[in-house]
Amino acid sequence: MKIYVIAFVPLAQMAQTAQIPKMLRNGFKSQSRKGVIMQNKKRGRLGEEWYHCRAFYKWICLHPFLKDFTIKIAHEGKRTQIEGNLLNLIGWKRGFPDYLIFYPTSTYHLLAIEIKPDEKAKVSDEQHCWIRKLSDNNYYATIGYGWQDAVDKVKKYLLT
Repeated sequence: MKIYVIAFVPLAQMAQTAQIPKMLRNGFKSQSRKGVIMQNKKRGRLGEEWYHCRAFYKWICLHPFLKDFTIKIAHEGKRTQIEGNLLNLIGWKRGFPDYLIFYPTSTYHLLAIEIKPDEKAKVSDEQHCWIRKLSDNNYYATIGYGWQDAVDKVKKYLLT
């Protein structure tokens, strides 16, 4: 059995001892928004998924009743072991769907949707597991292949 002791250490002292990742030490100022997007494009499919998420959210914004109840779970990208451990300590879960729409219908409590650029994109085992867990607990959980498919699934959800 492991016992964790949480000590409150000033941020400056943590940065000196390298107990937190460089990105946190710099206060997220080292990466501009444009730099992050360009970096993701170089990594491959992650950049393409970003554009599908952006188009999906633009559609959501056209419907104020959905916009107010929609959140994006930001968990894309590569992380160092330290960053991953820090996120795990505050409840981060691998494979959780991209968007949650907290708009109940007569059948479901909320919609959880994972967006992939197309059918060729790999859905991880963790993502399949979350979709199954959420579906088993009366949530509408699905995968949208492209933003248009995601929009169609939201429309289908609203009719349930």
